[in-house]
Amino acid sequence: MKTIATYSKLDDAYLARSRLEGSGVVAFIPDEYTASNAWARTQAMGGIRLQVQDEDCDRANEVLGIRPHARGDLVCPHCGSHNVRLRELSAAAALGILFFGFILPAKSRKADCLDCRLPFDFKGV
Repeated sequence: MKTIATYSKLDDAYLARSRLEGSGVVAFIPDEYTASNAWARTQAMGGIRLQVQDEDCDRANEVLGIRPHARGDLVCPHCGSHNVRLRELSAAAALGILFFGFILPAKSRKADCLDCRLPFDFKGV
């Protein structure tokens, strides 16, 4: 299984999965239960993942309109993958949501590799 996209809203993940399944590509949302019952935890984990079988990856990217260069300019320093996602929430902001019910203002300078699952720091905006 390979993660081809991540979403912040479950509805967006459902829509993408429907588009893929309508094109004959079997897709999975492994974070579906967590996203529907504990949205803040899903966001703290990096979003809602949409996964397909490895052999369907190219077809899925074509159906969803994800071009290879659109996957990001960041490169994972651990494995060299371009399948990288910037963290939308810092650890402090995620903890603020979980414990206080609101987002604490804190900027994240981390990214996560969706292939090797290792985090790394980046220099960005």
